[in-house]
Amino acid sequence: MFSYRDVCSGIVTCSGKLGLITILLGLNIYKLIFFHILTHALFKALLFISAGCLISINSHNQDIRLYGQFHKLSPIVSASILIARRALIGISFIAGYYSKHIIIE
Repeated sequence: MFSYRDVCSGIVTCSGKLGLITILLGLNIYKLIFFHILTHALFKALLFISAGCLISINSHNQDIRLYGQFHKLSPIVSASILIARRALIGISFIAGYYSKHIIIE
């Protein structure tokens, strides 16, 4: 199940996004808010769908220690997780990067 650390890290990332959105609301930049929320939601959904696929592939087992070398089992799911992680981090040339870069400017 979830540990206390998992729940706290989820709260911290959500509160960080809400703080950023609140700042943008104060600046009356509604199109940027919508773009940022949309990119975040799409890539977060991709990450959750990919995690569900991994759980399904591994006989509905949720223990991550038993997932060794899943990129060989399902390279498409592995690639989608990599893309979603990079988008949420904000690595260059992915929509998450442009969303964060425009906000910082």
